Amino acid sequence: MVGLAEYLRVEKEITTEFPNFDVVPKRNSLLMKVANVLLIIITFGQMRTFMTRFTTQVMGKIYVPDDWTSRPPLERAVTLRHERVHLRQRVRYGNLMFTLRYAWWPLPLLFALGRRDLEQEAYEESMRAVAEYYGVNVIYSPAYKENMLGNFTSASYFWMFPFKKKLEAWFESTANKIREGLTTP
Repeated sequence: MVGLAEYLRVEKEITTEFPNFDVVPKRNSLLMKVANVLLIIITFGQMRTFMTRFTTQVMGKIYVPDDWTSRPPLERAVTLRHERVHLRQRVRYGNLMFTLRYAWWPLPLLFALGRRDLEQEAYEESMRAVAEYYGVNVIYSPAYKENMLGNFTSASYFWMFPFKKKLEAWFESTANKIREGLTTP
């Protein structure tokens, strides 16, 4: 299977770096079920894909949607690389500070600068992985860009940052750095 070796390599790296790392189906977690209901309530019904579309890292565990094992291995590798950034952030800031920064700094919505910064760092790794696995042109596609920026400006991440022009500048800068990094010997 194409990409399976890469997925297994990434999974092994994470397990080596984080020995307590575990991938847990969201449907098996009461915490994720409660979070899903709360997200539906606080987003006035707009966030209904938490259980089916999003992977979530909490306290070193990676909670995945039901279709995780049927997703292509390279797609799963991209996701794990993104989540590894969050695992490293949790170590860097500590559990309490990471959680406060992610959920509340300075506000839980619209100006969630802490969450925006943490997610930008993780999405930079996602973009790097996509460029490596599928080619750099993929990250320049309008659909890819709109999907990613939509995560920042929609109910997906509780409307964490409404300034699309700033997000576009960050995205373009990141994409250009990745392209340069892939073409530099």
